[in-house]
Amino acid sequence: MRNGFSFSLSVLAAALLSATANAATVIEMESGPARIKSVMTVENGKARLQSELANYSLIDPGAGQYLYVSQERKQVVKMSDSPPVDLDRRVSVPTSNKTKLVRKGAGPKIAGYSTQLYQLFTNGALCLNTYLSREAMMRGQLKEFHSAFYRMQKKQKQDAQAAGAEISPCDDAQEVLMARYPELGLAMRTVDPNGQVRQEVVSIKTDVVVDNNYFQAPLGFKQLTHEAFLRQMEGTVNIPLQPAPAVNKGGNN
Repeated sequence: MRNGFSFSLSVLAAALLSATANAATVIEMESGPARIKSVMTVENGKARLQSELANYSLIDPGAGQYLYVSQERKQVVKMSDSPPVDLDRRVSVPTSNKTKLVRKGAGPKIAGYSTQLYQLFTNGALCLNTYLSREAMMRGQLKEFHSAFYRMQKKQKQDAQAAGAEISPCDDAQEVLMARYPELGLAMRTVDPNGQVRQEVVSIKTDVVVDNNYFQAPLGFKQLTHEAFLRQMEGTVNIPLQPAPAVNKGGNN
């Protein structure tokens, strides 16, 4: 579990609306065969991903910060912390994979947006089919957000590799795809080689009003490192917790 490597996410940004509230872009998505719903709210370069009823993630690529907020446990987990290095599994040189992205032509309209179908291959094997929309990418400050998020994710992958994480060729290849999102478009639907939909955007709303503290970690919650959180979930040790630091008020981001 400690060496697991999982990054997911596709998102956008909107601009400041007023001194007391912000206008955000909200993306509603469904994932997997069960069509599990999640909501990504983004504004001013920050994002909040709600995929569980009580818990959520806060992402600030500009600060290199990725927090997981557990309202059930009243904890804030620094998921962007570098994982501990496993000397027995550490690799000095990542395996080189041959990655290819192939445009297959026009796809269907998804959530009202025109798409183009692309296929991602690595070492000759199909990793996924993805439907990208340049039209959707033009909403808000999406290009800027994706560029910053890509840089953050690339660093996290490098840290995970340094810690000995085993990254599959297809997971590694997705970095190539992410780097081209600003140019090719927002991922509206992702389908695995077996034809199963992994994730699909079902709605995009703009100018949604949210409070300034919507993208801030709650005050008074306990603060954990990623490593401490993993140990806690494994039930191997009782980690002393520290109060989360005070956050900036709205307008001081």
